[in-house]
Amino acid sequence: MQRFDVWLARTGLAHKRHNNGYHVVLTLPDGRMIDCWPSTKKWQLRGQRISRDGKALHELVLQQLRPWS
Repeated sequence: MQRFDVWLARTGLAHKRHNNGYHVVLTLPDGRMIDCWPSTKKWQLRGQRISRDGKALHELVLQQLRPWS
């Protein structure tokens, strides 16, 4: 979970923590929301399937923060 916290701080995304940090809701600049469960390394774009692919989450966030790259 510490790696997730460092990554989250570097992205600068708006987020809210629930359940003592075991559930984190990220808000992308385009308004979409991502549910993350750092302790189990799972995440879900609201309304879609749960994934354990951390690289896909990272790329999704980077695409929103840097649309030109």
